[in-house]
Amino acid sequence: MGVVIPAVKEQADLVQKMKGEICQSKYKAVSFRLMDTLVMTPFSEFGDMFGFMEKDFAEYSKKSFTELRISAQDEAEKKYNSCVSLDNIYEIFAKNNHLSDDVRDSLKNRECELFEYFAFTRSCGAEFFRTARDRKKKIILVYDSIYPENTIKKVLAKCGYSAYNRLITLYSEGIAFDDAEKTFDKIIEKSGVSPDKILHIGGNVANDIETPILKGSKALLLTPVIPLMVKSGRLRGYVQAKHVYNYDSIDYLMLHCVFGLYACYNFDIPINKTFQSDFCSSLFKIGFIILGSLSLVPNYKAKDSLSENIKSALENCPECVNGRDSFRELFEMHFHDLCGDFSADKCSIPFEYFVKYSAAADRQLLSEYLSEDVLSKWEKISSQPDTAPVYGRKLKKNAAAKLADTLFPQGTKVRNIADGMLIKIKSRGADIIKRKK
Repeated sequence: MGVVIPAVKEQADLVQKMKGEICQSKYKAVSFRLMDTLVMTPFSEFGDMFGFMEKDFAEYSKKSFTELRISAQDEAEKKYNSCVSLDNIYEIFAKNNHLSDDVRDSLKNRECELFEYFAFTRSCGAEFFRTARDRKKKIILVYDSIYPENTIKKVLAKCGYSAYNRLITLYSEGIAFDDAEKTFDKIIEKSGVSPDKILHIGGNVANDIETPILKGSKALLLTPVIPLMVKSGRLRGYVQAKHVYNYDSIDYLMLHCVFGLYACYNFDIPINKTFQSDFCSSLFKIGFIILGSLSLVPNYKAKDSLSENIKSALENCPECVNGRDSFRELFEMHFHDLCGDFSADKCSIPFEYFVKYSAAADRQLLSEYLSEDVLSKWEKISSQPDTAPVYGRKLKKNAAAKLADTLFPQGTKVRNIADGMLIKIKSRGADIIKRKK
């Protein structure tokens, strides 16, 4: 792959600091959380991959495979107390949808094939893995997801992780995915060394940092890329607010993929949000997500002269063009010819956001490519967007939401007010639950 994502000093310093910790002689074993730390998929939302199975399922049902598959996993996690396998999920899926064993197994195998196809290496995590390997540390991998061990081993080989000593699959060990204490006890057991000689690396503060420290080990946080992307600016929160329910529909799948690639490649090495910028004050990142997503929309026409001028400014900026071209190369590499059945119309949303709600620092970055008159007009129309919390799992429509779809179509003023009320209600509910916990 020829794509190089520009890094800043903050990121380079972080990598060197973490590598320096791994190299310390007091550590005899280094354990890694596998998913999101060493291996990623190019998606931004839970269930995105299932969209690529809709065509496989169409001959058996007219219903949405994605919705049914997510529902089956929710049911399996409840039934098996979060110690769940893909077999468990498809048993429930087949029963709920009256499918034969052959059809069930065919769909299950197809999902495994897609996971193998889409899974790829997190470069930053791989650098830490190589550092541990080169220093002759014992390497323990912890896998806490649903796919069978033979599938995981294929993914590990594909991603270049062959020199590990132990692979702990929590389902095989009978450990619930959220049971951090039992997970780390298993790491200690498999490592064969005392806890103070173990360094653990993962992305969950409670499970991968607090628990190892309480057990007497040292831990390093490598934050997953999606939360980093979400927190880097207002764009993703804006999309959640404006498209609060229909964002989970298949019409938005290509936009999900855009956000996924943006996160995986621009936040591989963690980076903090920049003041007054939605894109870490990076013209490359602006070109990657704004021009890159726009390039997927067939025959896109700017809605007005200001939009056209901003689009031209982006296209005249070499760093933005480099970002766009890098996005296109990565999109082709990950999705190739798999996206022909999906609409890219929603991929104009990031550009339209950029025109209406651009942050001051981002406008300033483009100032040399715009006339003073255009820059002044852009500054005057820019405003603060409404944003909403971004959820890891799909927002389910209740009866009130479904009624709102019927009575108040998306985009109407009354519907926007109703959606805003629903978002506030959900946020208050989440706060109450957290306080109870």
